[in-house]
Amino acid sequence: MKVRPGARKDRIVSFEGDVLSVEVAAPADKGKANRALVKFLSKELGCQVRVKSGFSGREKLLVFV
Repeated sequence: MKVRPGARKDRIVSFEGDVLSVEVAAPADKGKANRALVKFLSKELGCQVRVKSGFSGREKLLVFV
């Protein structure tokens, strides 16, 4: 998964192969973008989501609970 923080709004940009690209409006500051990503994807997909790795980078590995 690739995440772009600081976007105009939360949205799924593309899904190519096994890479999902998402933009979140929250800034990359003190985990705000990660929390926004989890909240947005949980709402969109209807299941719980956790960040497994990639806490400080743009590429992340997620776990769907």
